[in-house]
Amino acid sequence: MAALEPISINGNTLDPSAAAVRAAGLGSDNASGSNYILVQVSGALTKDHKTQFQGKNVDINERVGDRTYLCRYEPADLEPLRKLDFVKWAAVYPTHFVASSKLKLDSAKAAPSTMTVLSTHPHMVDVIFHQGHMKDPEALKEAVAGAAHVDYTGLSSTSEKVRLVVQERYLENVARIDEVQSIVEVRPNKLLNNIARNILMGNGGVADLKDVTIDGTTFRGQGQIVAVADTGVDSDHPAFDGRILATIALGRPGRTDDTEGHGTHVCGSVLGNGTTKGGEIIRGTAPEAKLIMQSIGDSAGGLGGIPADLRVLFQQAYDEGARVHSNSWGDVAAAAPYEQSAREIDHFVHSHPDLVICFVSTMIVAIH
Repeated sequence: MAALEPISINGNTLDPSAAAVRAAGLGSDNASGSNYILVQVSGALTKDHKTQFQGKNVDINERVGDRTYLCRYEPADLEPLRKLDFVKWAAVYPTHFVASSKLKLDSAKAAPSTMTVLSTHPHMVDVIFHQGHMKDPEALKEAVAGAAHVDYTGLSSTSEKVRLVVQERYLENVARIDEVQSIVEVRPNKLLNNIARNILMGNGGVADLKDVTIDGTTFRGQGQIVAVADTGVDSDHPAFDGRILATIALGRPGRTDDTEGHGTHVCGSVLGNGTTKGGEIIRGTAPEAKLIMQSIGDSAGGLGGIPADLRVLFQQAYDEGARVHSNSWGDVAAAAPYEQSAREIDHFVHSHPDLVICFVSTMIVAIH
């Protein structure tokens, strides 16, 4: 049997072959207390392997490593899986992987199957549920709130996740709920700048640039609707005259004006078309496109209008006819890992392949 490979999930790494892991019983356990397991295989998973999994009541949820899969498995006995010739290792999904390593006080000293967090320091988190769970979303929300010692009424939730503030000392309580796959910190977003047409389309002065022409067709955004999620927009600006189809207030009730100026700048970069008092022509990348503004700026100068589930943001713009979605904001943490927000972006693009979603460089760009 080939050597086992370390597994990394949510910034936590576990080596199934390590003595401490074996001493903790991981890999020799049964699945009587959980419906979710990790399975490590010896090579590429073939169609025949998947058929054998189905015969053993294994449903693959996702690949979490080159050869490791997170699966739903309701039987208690793992031995039928371990006897398959292509399976190297199978064990229940341990709580060690559930909470992001960034939420733990000292992940280097954490035991293989525990988190050792005792601080009362609070964190805003998303509690992500396993795919295919069978629990009622409201019941799950109540269970999570109970484990976190908070009031469940008013919590933002879907069938896939619950958002709440939890003290570090209660993270392990939440992680022990079988339906919980991940606990990740909700980090604030910040505005990120761009430098308009001269960077997006080439070098030189903006006014000197020519339009993009391919096979005799000039592309200026004609016939396209672009949604921009930002601080708001100056609807009276002549650069957008007659081309704003809708303004949607998400951060400040009933208001989509731009007190920060950032949103108007971004809209200008995307589709502005105007002339300065000195007669200089200023154009964005698509000066004939039409605009839907989703105003996500809040009254405190932040981006409180961003929905807890990003798919809500995209669906709203999509329903208004937008097929390009521009976002000049992102995570305050540079080089953030692939977490739930990125999954929501990818999920929406997968189910709406005619929508192009663009983020600036510090966020995941989902264009499939």
